[in-house]
Amino acid sequence: MVVGCPKCKVKLKIADEKIKPEGLKIKCPKCSTVLMVRKPAAPAPKPAAAPAPRPAPAAAPRPAAAPAQPSTIAPQAAPATTRAPEAPQPIEAQAKELNLKKVLVAHENAMVVEEVMSQLTEEGYLVLPVPNGVDTLVQTMKELPFMVLLDAALPKIDGFEIIKRLKEKEETKDIKTVIISSKIDEARQRKNPASMYGVNAYIDDEDLPGTLMNVMAAVISGQAPPEEEAPPEPPKPVAAPEPPKPAPKLAAVPEPPKPAPKPKAAAGPVATQGPEKARRLARTVLSDIDLYDPEKVLESIRNNKFEAVFAEELREGLKHYQMRIPKEVRAQGNFFQESLDAFLAKKKEQLGI
Repeated sequence: MVVGCPKCKVKLKIADEKIKPEGLKIKCPKCSTVLMVRKPAAPAPKPAAAPAPRPAPAAAPRPAAAPAQPSTIAPQAAPATTRAPEAPQPIEAQAKELNLKKVLVAHENAMVVEEVMSQLTEEGYLVLPVPNGVDTLVQTMKELPFMVLLDAALPKIDGFEIIKRLKEKEETKDIKTVIISSKIDEARQRKNPASMYGVNAYIDDEDLPGTLMNVMAAVISGQAPPEEEAPPEPPKPVAAPEPPKPAPKLAAVPEPPKPAPKPKAAAGPVATQGPEKARRLARTVLSDIDLYDPEKVLESIRNNKFEAVFAEELREGLKHYQMRIPKEVRAQGNFFQESLDAFLAKKKEQLGI
């Protein structure tokens, strides 16, 4: 006999002798639907349901229509195929929130980090110290602090490039950023620090102990950081009058023997600064030049004219460097030129030169 699958409509041929009185279970080879097949005589009582007189079932023509009955064979329950797949539930990417107790401090000077950590820990913040630009990006993405305090002249990746990258990412664009740097040209740095790649505030490292918490409070509240009035321009130096010529000595008076000079006491913290401090200050000078006109910097490097275009800025920076770095440290090497060469090499790499 021939049986039709009610699901995929495929026709199956089954030998009559294989069909037992209670029926035969088969599995559709195409759609795997399980069917129960019975002999055609099984559905014979169906004509009795007709309103015809009772003798009607004995009529001979009726059984002839029995072979057409396979279309009425109902499939047995097939749990494996009739179970409807669960509707996929929408998975919403939950944006991680910034941790309002975490502050990341990125600075290579251990003394600066220690000063910042001391103040913030007392205020209940969890401080994450990192020494360079690469670690700053990695830890910021991992920990999601609500604020980052970073040095403008971080090694590997400078502070302004880090801020630029953070502002480009959806998950870190709302992190508050505060730049810590050295004073070079105070009037020029106060020009517009808040517009530098979205920096929220700017602190000179020399003013850090007294202004850190006030600046942070202003940034958290959404207000502009308190700005000190720009100091008045120092009066132009007046040429010192020539010293009066000494009066001629009337007679040479023998002077008492001078005591042997005492060894000079070691200078303050400035004298103890080493090559690393010198390099960091030089990088700060170059970062500030790059900060205020990055397009002009790239164009001058592309034309191999950086030192000529920014000659005045480099002179100012070198003068500041020589004032801050003691002579004995500068005698150990030309750290300013070393940092300048590294800065130009990095920019040329970015430009593919």
